[in-house]
Amino acid sequence: MQEEPTLNLAIDLPETAPAAETQAVLLAVQCGALHRQGKLAEAEGALDKALKFQSRNAAVLEALALLCKQFERHDEALALFEKSFELDPENLHVRKCLANYYDTGERAIPHLQKIVEAGSDITWQQHLAVCYLQKEDFESAIRVLDRIVEAWPEDYQVWAEALGGCYIKIKKYEEGIPVLEPMVGRIALCRIRDKR
Repeated sequence: MQEEPTLNLAIDLPETAPAAETQAVLLAVQCGALHRQGKLAEAEGALDKALKFQSRNAAVLEALALLCKQFERHDEALALFEKSFELDPENLHVRKCLANYYDTGERAIPHLQKIVEAGSDITWQQHLAVCYLQKEDFESAIRVLDRIVEAWPEDYQVWAEALGGCYIKIKKYEEGIPVLEPMVGRIALCRIRDKR
């Protein structure tokens, strides 16, 4: 799992926000405060009340999702993250949470692509590469793995094996063998060449 946003309940609501939105925010803030104080039963009660307001504000939904996650109510958290995403698809924090919930499944890929495009650290790129590998989309995996190997040479051996393997899977031996050569004995490489 990758890093996710910490619980931040500083939600800006417009002054014209409906009373229900304001009440949901107040209850979410109360829930967070009670949670930090270790008053978990009271915090969860405040969360349950906040959820009843069925907010249509992306930031409120995200905060409620993070609170649900704190209480290991993962189905509710995922549903709230998805609703928040529908309202604010540019929110990278929500995308990161969704990518973690979707893990390496195909549903994680569009979120991971946006996270990587936004200039993420290596862990999100690695997550995306693993998704492509599991999907057996070797061409896409190669594009991501090339960037990883180039940008983080200290991790070369770990990711070069996957990169070389992708080239071999799609029968691009001339590209794959040089990537694998530093790690694999020449005898094994000759066997790969012979299989062509």
